[in-house]
Amino acid sequence: MNKVILPLVFLILISVFIASFNLVKKFYKEEKIKENINLQLPNYTSVWCERQGGRLEIRKNRDGNERRFCIFNDGSECDELDFYYRKCKKGERLCKDFCGDGICQEIVCMSIGCPCPESKESCPKDCEKKPEISCAKEEEKVNRNPLIGPTNQKCCEGLIEVRESKSYSVCKKAFTVFLYYYNPEKDKDKSGNIKCSKDGLIPIERQVPVSENIIKDTIELLLKGKDNLTEKELSQGITTEFPLDGFELKSVNLKEDGTLILEFNDPLNKTIGGACRVGILWFQIEATAKQFPKVKEVKFLPEILFQP
Repeated sequence: MNKVILPLVFLILISVFIASFNLVKKFYKEEKIKENINLQLPNYTSVWCERQGGRLEIRKNRDGNERRFCIFNDGSECDELDFYYRKCKKGERLCKDFCGDGICQEIVCMSIGCPCPESKESCPKDCEKKPEISCAKEEEKVNRNPLIGPTNQKCCEGLIEVRESKSYSVCKKAFTVFLYYYNPEKDKDKSGNIKCSKDGLIPIERQVPVSENIIKDTIELLLKGKDNLTEKELSQGITTEFPLDGFELKSVNLKEDGTLILEFNDPLNKTIGGACRVGILWFQIEATAKQFPKVKEVKFLPEILFQP
């Protein structure tokens, strides 16, 4: 019995081995064919693109990787392989058209939804270099009325723009000053109570035009209050109660002994009421005035100003 079974088992094993060998051989042969086809595929896809009225365009991303696209006269485009395999057709756009946004998209990503690549030919409004506009020199006018002409000229470095009419500004030599504002978070005691002191004063650097009365110009700029603060400064907790309705600087008089007399108009009595409040308003003006070396003391007129 065993003499019959053993030869049969042996024959079965040999048959299985031969079948497996042929299967593996066939698999490697098919893979080799696929590899050869893949090596030649770009030629096929390029020819197919051109036969359908397209032109080949090779794009690189910032990493230097390439991707081939078939571009058509109607502005549509397809990935070359997707077009060959009918996954994309003429008339479709893989990229987003951002022509006109002011940025020349010369190097783009290569996925669906990325910006379309731009050039001088495809998007001249973004990619053509525009002539640089020279800056305006001291005492030169810059137009600020779009009905008259371009309004994008700026003053040269070191100059500040001073508006002299609705239509134009004049570039004047700039002088750097500090405007003192208030941050209550910087003015707390150990218990977290606001002290209403000078500790909360924060200097903000600004520029004013050089003039014969730089102190007056600086104080007037301070009184514009929150209009001078940027969004970033406001987000940092820097604040002020200025501007006050009707409150304005009337005159400035600097005595030889260093006493600065500031006369104000306050027809609505906006500087009266609340010891903490009026004290901080006083401190702001006083600190802003005392940044000038000749100012030793600051007095206000009328004397009823900044009373609790």
